[in-house]
Amino acid sequence: MIKSLVRNFARELSVRKLGNYLLSAKVSLSHVKVYEYFYYLEDINFIFLIRKYGKGVREVEGSIPKIYLVDIGFVILNGIEDRRRRIENIVATELLRKKHYFDPILEIYYWKETSGIEVDFVLAQGHGVKQLIQVCYDIEDIETKERELKSLVKASKELECKNLLVITWDYEAKENFKGSNIEFVPLWKWLLG
Repeated sequence: MIKSLVRNFARELSVRKLGNYLLSAKVSLSHVKVYEYFYYLEDINFIFLIRKYGKGVREVEGSIPKIYLVDIGFVILNGIEDRRRRIENIVATELLRKKHYFDPILEIYYWKETSGIEVDFVLAQGHGVKQLIQVCYDIEDIETKERELKSLVKASKELECKNLLVITWDYEAKENFKGSNIEFVPLWKWLLG
């Protein structure tokens, strides 16, 4: 179970599907035990969950959460996709820390449309969205940049938020994309801010 969670960090993960996978892999755990162990791992701060942004409590709580690791030292992966997921996990951990120590009413979500386009983090307070954050390791790839910015602008219009941020590995700029002002900040600088 832990191996599955570590392999799927910074991704949506259904506990029910995880249970089905474990049962198909001949692991002798009931669905009840899978849920129980999953929530133990959350309680001991091995993982934490970020839910999908929604207008109501049922929509949020009924969504499939994204799983993040409190310590990414458990991850032994390579490649650009894995670097992007590591950076996203670092950002999620820092947002959780900021919420805990500095802004307890801050709510952290992700946003996803039925078509599959996604924004990594939605920061909300009360009934309003405060900031949208996208994490992108390789912003120099034109297709990647276009895809990430389209998602950000779409969410910006839908959630009525103009504070748009892209956290990158090393790119820093302020750009206008389809009428929206977007700030690009390197991870190291964002962590110091």
